[in-house]
Amino acid sequence: EEHDAIYQAIRAGDPEAAAHAAATHIDNTLDDYRREIQQRLFRSAG
Repeated sequence: EEHDAIYQAIRAGDPEAAAHAAATHIDNTLDDYRREIQQRLFRSAG
């Protein structure tokens, strides 16, 4: 979904929407990464 939003914004020639969609994707990816690291740390500590 996020990649498609970026693609559609680029295709529509809307750089602001593309930048927003890309930033949202990066933020969500970072959140997912942090969550995964936290789970792995707590799993190995237990």
